[in-house]
Amino acid sequence: ASDRVGNLEWEELARRNINENSVESKVRILGINWAEFTKEMFELSKIDYIIASDCFYDKTIFEDLICTVSFFLTLNPSCHFWTCYQNRSVGRTLLLDALFRRWELECDEIPLNTFDADYFFSSDGEENVTPVGSIEEENFKLWEIYKC
Repeated sequence: ASDRVGNLEWEELARRNINENSVESKVRILGINWAEFTKEMFELSKIDYIIASDCFYDKTIFEDLICTVSFFLTLNPSCHFWTCYQNRSVGRTLLLDALFRRWELECDEIPLNTFDADYFFSSDGEENVTPVGSIEEENFKLWEIYKC
C-alpha cells in the first residue's frame, strides 16, 4: 500500500522490488489514502505483514495513519506491522505513544542487530549505503506495531 495514490513512481518501485524478490504471487500493491476505507481494503485476503518506511514524518497525518494501521490489524489480528522511525523530536514520540494507546496498539522496538541489518539504503534514488554502526541508532528505530 502507499499513501501516494496515483503516483506511478512508487508503484513502479514496488513492482520492481516484488519482481526482484520473486514474490509476485504473494504480494499485492494497493494505493490507499490514510483513514479512507475503500471496498478494495475490505476485500483484501489475509494480510501477514505490512512493511512501512518513513511514514511517521508529518505529524499532521499521524492519527490518520495509525487509524488505518489499526483497521488492518483489527481485520488481521495475526498481522505484523513493521516500520522504521526516525526520532525527530520528543514531542513526536510522545504524540505517537498517545495515539497508539488511543487506537489500542502496542509498539515494540526491534534491535537492528537482531536480523543482520548491515546498511541503511538511501530513499532518494541514489545508490548510497550507510553502515548501520555509523548511524546514531538512538535516532533510528525499527518498530513492530500490533493490536493490544
